Amino acid sequence: MLCGTVLAALCLMAPGVTDGDTFHAETPWGRQGFRLWGVSSDELWLEDAQGHYVKGPDGRRVPDPEGMAARDHLERLTQGQALACNIAGPPTFARLVVDCVRVSDGVNLACEQVKTGHAVDWPTYSRGAFERCVE
Repeated sequence: MLCGTVLAALCLMAPGVTDGDTFHAETPWGRQGFRLWGVSSDELWLEDAQGHYVKGPDGRRVPDPEGMAARDHLERLTQGQALACNIAGPPTFARLVVDCVRVSDGVNLACEQVKTGHAVDWPTYSRGAFERCVE
């Protein structure tokens, strides 16, 4: 499929961001979740050593400032943008694993998240593809 001037499996318009490495968008088959391939960002909520959410005195989950910043940065990267995405791995938790660039300027979302410190390269999956993005 031609998405602007980019050949891609999926052309997505202005997705909604879930966190620093996950977003959702409307597709021909309905609303779909997407996971950026090869990177990992902090979660939105603080977790203890056992992986349980940390709760504040009011019983609510405590936000992780780094996770919130990663989400906000991905929102700024994608706001009002068309994305050209290719499926890059098997689905995880009902999300398609994708490698995406902005159609307007070719910026790779995962690389930009790594470059700005909002995600890390996950070489188990990326085979080091985003190490080059670290400043």
